[in-house]
Parts: sequence; C-alpha cells; structure tokens
Amino acid sequence: MKPIRPIAICLNLCALIALAAGSVAAQQAPTDPQNNPRKEKKEKGNPLADWAEKDVTPIMTPDELRAWKLLKTDEEREAFIIIFWRLRDTDPDTEANEYREAYYERMQYANEHFSSGKPGYLTDRGRIYLVYGKPDEIESHPSGGSYQGPTAQSSADTTYPFEIWFYRHLPNVGNGLELEFVDRTGSGEFRLANSPDEKNALINVPGHQSPGGLMSINAGYQRVQDNPIEIMIRNANLFRPPPVDYSGPTGIRSDSGQIDNSDQLTIDVHVDTFRQSDRSAVAAITVQTLNNELVFMPNGEIHSAQVNIWGKVTSVDQRTIARFQDSVKTNATTAEVVDFKGRRSAYQKVISLPPGTYKVDVFVRDLYSPAVGHKVVNLTVPKFDGPQVALSSIVLASRLETLGTRAPGSMFTIGDKKVMPNIAGEFRRGQDLGIYAQVYNAGIDETTLRPSVEVSYAILKNGADIYRQAEDWTGMSETGQRMTLARIFPTAALTPGTYQLVISLKDKVTGSTLTRAADFSVIP
Repeated sequence: MKPIRPIAICLNLCALIALAAGSVAAQQAPTDPQNNPRKEKKEKGNPLADWAEKDVTPIMTPDELRAWKLLKTDEEREAFIIIFWRLRDTDPDTEANEYREAYYERMQYANEHFSSGKPGYLTDRGRIYLVYGKPDEIESHPSGGSYQGPTAQSSADTTYPFEIWFYRHLPNVGNGLELEFVDRTGSGEFRLANSPDEKNALINVPGHQSPGGLMSINAGYQRVQDNPIEIMIRNANLFRPPPVDYSGPTGIRSDSGQIDNSDQLTIDVHVDTFRQSDRSAVAAITVQTLNNELVFMPNGEIHSAQVNIWGKVTSVDQRTIARFQDSVKTNATTAEVVDFKGRRSAYQKVISLPPGTYKVDVFVRDLYSPAVGHKVVNLTVPKFDGPQVALSSIVLASRLETLGTRAPGSMFTIGDKKVMPNIAGEFRRGQDLGIYAQVYNAGIDETTLRPSVEVSYAILKNGADIYRQAEDWTGMSETGQRMTLARIFPTAALTPGTYQLVISLKDKVTGSTLTRAADFSVIP
C-alpha cells in the first residue's frame, strides 16, 4: 500500500507535476491536440472549493495554502482535508479528533460573540480565541472612559472601549502575555493593539502627554513587554499559523526539515462480501500489516508488537454507517521473533450492510513507535436475492480448515470454516492455496430435490490451463440457497510467477452461467 503522504510532500509532488506538464507543452507544436487544456469535469457547486478560506484560514500554513490551490477536484480536496486534520490530532489513539472538535466549538463561540461586519472567527479576538482558546483572565472595559492604568503605562486617561486578555503561556509566543484589544471606531470590532497607547482616546489631543507616544516607540516604557516594537513582534507570532508537528500520525520531520516517510506502515485492506439475508450481506474487512515494520518490545523472553486499529464505513452521502476500533497484540519468544518479523499479521472485522456503495477508511498505529498506516478502499455490496445463480467473494486463503466440534470464533470464521485471507495474494512455493466461496440461488433438480449446479476450478498462467477440476457435491448438506466451495490446492508444482484462479458456474436448471476470477502469485 502507498501510505498517505503528508501535505508538504503533496505540495512538492503537485509542483513537480505542474512543471513537468508545462515543459512538455512548451516542446509540442501549437496544433498538437495534446497542447489543448485538459478537459476536466466541473463539479457542481464545488462544495469544498472555499473550505480553506471559510474554515481554516487562521491555522493553515503558507505551504498548505499553496498545495490547496493546486487541487482541482473535491476528491483531491477530501484527501487533503483528511491529512490536514490528522496532522493536528492531539490524541491519535482515540477515534475522535479532539483538535478538530475543539476548533469548531471555538469557531462557533467566536462567531456568536465577536462578529462585527464579518464572521467573528476572522476578527482579531476571534482568531486568537480560535487558535489559543479561552484566556486565563479577561479585563473588560466595554464603554471605555476614565482608566487608571499601571504606573508603567499611561495614568488616568479617557479610553476607547478595550479588553485585556491575559495568557500565562502560549506555545511559540511567550509567557505572561497581556493582549489589548481596542475598539477605536465604535463598530464593536476590537482590534489587537500594537502599542499600550492605542486605547488612549486623547493621544492626539494637543498638550496631552503619554509615556512614549506612538511616534516615540523606543522611549518611556518601563516594561519591555510594553515597548511597541516588542508588541509588534509578539503580534506577528500570534497571527502566524501554529507549526505542524510531523512527528504525528502521518510522518516525522527529519533534521533536514523534509518529511521522512520511514515511519509509514504498509497496510493492505480487503473486503469480502457474503449473503446474510435477502436484504443484507456480511462484509468481512481484513487488515494486514508487515511485521518487519512493527516494533517488538522485549519483556524477558517474550517480544510483543501491538497496533491500534480504527475503521469507519461511510455511505455515498457521507453518512457514517459503522465504526470499529480494536487493539491487536502479537507475541513471539526470543527464538521466534526473527521468523515473526518475516510474516504478516492480520485482523478482521465483520459487519452487516445493506446492498449499496460504501467507502472504508482504516488507520493502523504502532503503539511503540510513531508509525501509522492509512488506507481507503471502495466497497460495493451486491444484491444476492436475484433468481439467477450468484457467487460471493472469492477468498484466497493462507489457512483454510473445518472447525469441527470446536466453538467457532468471530475473527476469520465463516460458518464452520476458519478462513484466513491472504489479501496480498502471494504464496510461497509449496504453501497450500486455500479457496473459499459461496454459491447462492442454485436451481433445485425436481427429481433429486438437490441443487443442480456445475462448478469447475481452473488455474491459468498466461491464459493457458495449468490445472482444472470439477466440484464434487456428494454429501452436500446445504440447500440451494447457499452452498460452500472450500478447496485446498498445493503449489509445489507451480513455478514462481503470476497465476489466475477461475471459478465457473452453470445452473443446469435455469441455464444461467457465471464466471469469476482472482489473481495470485507464487514466490520462491
């Protein structure tokens, strides 16, 4: 799997693509059709086109803004937004993104309390509140008037309406901060002051004296923090978007300042569907990771690797249909750990879904390192209730066995079978290849009152048959509504390479046919 790239990498890639496209166009003749602008389907309304401007202006970095402007479709923007918020997630080990939730709660508060001809979160007070949260203390003078300031500032003066917000500490800004907001226009918009004299309504009155004055910015201030130069530097830092910490869930920042993707987990996600009823199907979501990318922590003779897994299934109208979250642990002895690192680990979640089209988002985080993997797959749940013969997903399994009298477990269990999918489709030569599928709606022979369907398996290489066999239904106890195909093929006779498994069905009662294929490879 190709992991989600951090936004800084997206910017570089987009810029390189744009430069390459411009170079090719410059070398082609004007009459060449390839010189024509790319025809792009305009998305109705572009619902996400103004997301950056309307939602995240105070916290979006300049690099992110440039990358955002290069995006053309809402699909690209959705991927960007996912990465944007994940980079700021303060607790990736939880399903919720606390930073995003707090951000939008603050935005609502700012819009309700600080609006003045423009949205509240775009005013000075709103932007500070949105990024840094509620002040530790607030001193409010909503009507202005006479004000006796500290001895270090102006003494008794007539002031404009103003507020002083006090923060004990703000990251990347400083400690013990007093922020003055002044409404000099009477419009209700309090702007962040660049000098302690801005609130003074008499500053421009002839004969009025002040400790420094707006034109005398280097004199008369007893506290360093009241010096307008220091204030302007502080204010510039306040309005600078907070830095993005790339040591979060989608990557780490190296000493060179570039994104290091060595802490990206390679994960594979695959979904198999099986009939549950006339109106629903079972979706088995399987997640695989490479053990050599996980950190095994030693504890005596036992080495343990642990990952946290989050998943979400959404419909085409963006409704969340299902969520799942789990922690999976793999243990190995000191003698086994080297062999374990050469294997894959798998996890499976089974959910019930009605027919339709869905999107499955899966995040996997290594508990003992910053490594994270993200995968999005599309899922179509078919209808299995038609009159014609139907086939479930074909599962290529690294492990396929009958449970017998053992109690069936929830993970990797389908009916009375233990089916461990090999979603990478790679089998070492000599390793058994398990095949599992279910047949539905087979016609019933009126003479034998048994399902009457022919099924054959074929293994092809470069289009030529390597192996072919018909299914023997002798002893079949299931009805025509569902029949199970479970076979194990040895791979010792197969040379390394790419193969195709083909399953062909023919209903001898209705005459309907169906053919499905699945690719796999044999490695040395």
